[in-house]
Amino acid sequence: MSGNCSTLVAEGRRLPCTGRMASFTLSDGTALMMFKGAGYTVAFAGRGGEGVPAGGGSAAWAVRTVNVGVPGRETETAPASGVCRFEDPFKGRAGVWCSAKTPRGEFSATFRSDGRPPQAAR
Repeated sequence: MSGNCSTLVAEGRRLPCTGRMASFTLSDGTALMMFKGAGYTVAFAGRGGEGVPAGGGSAAWAVRTVNVGVPGRETETAPASGVCRFEDPFKGRAGVWCSAKTPRGEFSATFRSDGRPPQAAR
């Protein structure tokens, strides 16, 4: 999905991020929200329907892990406690907000789509 990533924090440090993010669901039901920066990727992972309250036209799911990828290194996964909230990107400009605490520090991302429908990939 294209738009504006206004905030990306990894291990408590604010980092630059790109104007693209991805969301997808794995075959086991794990949902991911992935944000890219210069030379790294941060993904918030969890499961929908885990009792996270939503409202105001948004949906939410509990974050259970945060994955950090850097080219040339194995992806690192940390247990996490947090939430991702998101609006329907097929209804125009949509927001995505993720935040989680891990043993490695706090992670968060804020993204607003440009209003174009997301591109589906398989």
